Amino acid sequence: MPRLTNTHYLITRKWLTELWLSDPGAWASTSPEDQRLLHDYFEPSIPLSPEQALAHRWQVTVAQPSLPQRAGRALKRFRRVVQGELSWVPEPVVSPRRGRQAQHAISVRSVLQPHPDPAKLARIVISVAATEAKRRKRHQPAA
Repeated sequence: MPRLTNTHYLITRKWLTELWLSDPGAWASTSPEDQRLLHDYFEPSIPLSPEQALAHRWQVTVAQPSLPQRAGRALKRFRRVVQGELSWVPEPVVSPRRGRQAQHAISVRSVLQPHPDPAKLARIVISVAATEAKRRKRHQPAA
């Protein structure tokens, strides 16, 4: 199989970027692992000039020599998913039976956010810490 030229890399990156901006939900159609590989190699969620994109490609290839091949395989699967030839379906979570309720299968699909928002993460950590502090306070023995 021929290697990915710089021109084809930039064309593919442009397509992935347009898809990320116009229909991020399409990314939920593929596995989180494939999403991670595509984001790591192509960086479609970050605006980059062609020169910056090629510099990124070179840097990640030096740091992770197998990434281009793994991302290429992920890209092939992703194209098939987007074109409707292949379907990635996550393993459903089955809720246990309770009383007369029937079992329910729940499938969850995710869209990977390659660069999490630090402010949102901080709010989550603070909220979890506050909840944990309240829980501990309730369960302290009376003095």
